Amino acid sequence: DLMHWIGNQTFLNAEEVRQKWAEYLRAQKNQKTSQILNFYIHIPFCRSKCSYCMYYSKPVVKKELTGYLEKLIKQINFSKKTFSGVEFSSLYIGGGTPSILSAKQLKKVFDNLFGAFNFRKDGEKTFESNPESITLEKLTLLKKFGFNRISFGVQTFNKKVLSSSNRDYQNYELVKNVIKNAKKLGFEVNADLMIG
Repeated sequence: DLMHWIGNQTFLNAEEVRQKWAEYLRAQKNQKTSQILNFYIHIPFCRSKCSYCMYYSKPVVKKELTGYLEKLIKQINFSKKTFSGVEFSSLYIGGGTPSILSAKQLKKVFDNLFGAFNFRKDGEKTFESNPESITLEKLTLLKKFGFNRISFGVQTFNKKVLSSSNRDYQNYELVKNVIKNAKKLGFEVNADLMIG
């Protein structure tokens, strides 16, 4: 909607993007249009790049991940004033593999995110994870911050396909245990599966 509203100009610096959002939100308010805005954060790092993946991601390098998170938090704080009157309908944290972040890193991101933006209490808050890198500690932290849906990248249990996809570290017991833990904590659970 925002790109349609601003027309042909597609190359904007960060300040211009913020100004366009502010103009857009004012226009929606003046028209008394009910606005549904959803929030997405991309964590572009993984243990390894899966051969089928079409999303931007790369194997994690600690220094790059640290720098990315610092910039993400700066972007959150840069944008918070613009969206101070907005209640986002949903939140989706995807990737890559968001669960590759440590519990300490997740807490720092969430403290800033939920301190800066408002989300509907009954809205969906989804967190993508790899069964290999999610822990009970991380699941408990997600629950504390109001996440209600976990999407596990399972893909397949076929060992040959897992191996050819760079996912040979995954196994059935691991997946079963993390899904069991998520359900115990009351999460809605999604498992991504490949067909064919």
